[in-house]
Amino acid sequence: MGKPFDSTDERIQSFFIPTVVAYVRALGGNAEALERKFGIPAGLPMHEGILAPFHLIRDVSEDAAELLGDPFLGLHLALAHKRGSYGPPSAPTRCAWVVEFAARSAPTLGAAILRFARYQHLVNNLRPFVIESGTDDLVIHHRHGIGRQLHEFTLALVLNMMREFSSQDIHPHRVGFIHSRPTDISELVQFFGTERIDFGQEANTLVFAARIAELPIQPMDEDLLALLDSFVQRDASPTNGKDDPIAPVRRYVHEALRDGTPSVERAAAVVRTSVRTLQRRLDEAGTTFNKLVDEVRRALALQYLQNAELSVSEVAFLIGYSDVRPFARAFRRWTGSTPGEYRASFDATASR
Repeated sequence: MGKPFDSTDERIQSFFIPTVVAYVRALGGNAEALERKFGIPAGLPMHEGILAPFHLIRDVSEDAAELLGDPFLGLHLALAHKRGSYGPPSAPTRCAWVVEFAARSAPTLGAAILRFARYQHLVNNLRPFVIESGTDDLVIHHRHGIGRQLHEFTLALVLNMMREFSSQDIHPHRVGFIHSRPTDISELVQFFGTERIDFGQEANTLVFAARIAELPIQPMDEDLLALLDSFVQRDASPTNGKDDPIAPVRRYVHEALRDGTPSVERAAAVVRTSVRTLQRRLDEAGTTFNKLVDEVRRALALQYLQNAELSVSEVAFLIGYSDVRPFARAFRRWTGSTPGEYRASFDATASR
């Protein structure tokens, strides 16, 4: 039996609950009964997520599995995952494609996994993944025990992503789950490709041979690029004209911010000059490289915050911050207000 919301429980931002409800609805199950039983807002869009206590995530998914008669619901839900969404493709999740873009921008599978872990705070507020890379093994730990369905969903989703990114049928040589061993594990053995599946562990774990970290990432697909480019406009820079002598540097900064912090060394290489010459040109233009990065970040932040489809965390990521806190400090320095205050002010003006 599940129980309704208890505001005294520790809570996390969960996209899994609306994903499960949407999946039940898509398969013709009684999703409305789940919403009523657990106090879930009716028809909650998946990209909104829900702030929920741990027990609710477990209870909703277990009830959904029973409702559908599917003990492998978490695994099947991961297999139904489509690019840029959690669950059925009819309900796009903004956070998913941002994290996916970060991972797909990496040159190797190992680097992609590290980025996937780094940006998980866009999906929830726990940073649940820990990556251990050694001489013999690459180990992915997911340390939060929130019920069988979420455990199996999470590890299956990660493995599916790795297989898609590398275009290879990768198999871990060992899998571990926090929950107790279920009676039937046949589908887990088939999907993960190993009979070495342990239960009652301290973390949900995938263990691979270390060599898979060097597998190259396949070329980024056009659908994902088009989705990102719908939010990233190239005319965001306040001075973007042909007469701008440092326009190529601005363009480099704009592109590099998607992947972290731009560097003056890389900028110099892009415009085919030395670092010293580049710094002199910037000085002649009345700026420095750091000031230019700050200026482009500010322009992009103001533009992105006008788009209600992007969360503040996503805006922070798109302009090169791995956490919303340094972005909020920078934004207050730029504008004297918080990102939320700016967005509210813009929305109020736009609605007039």
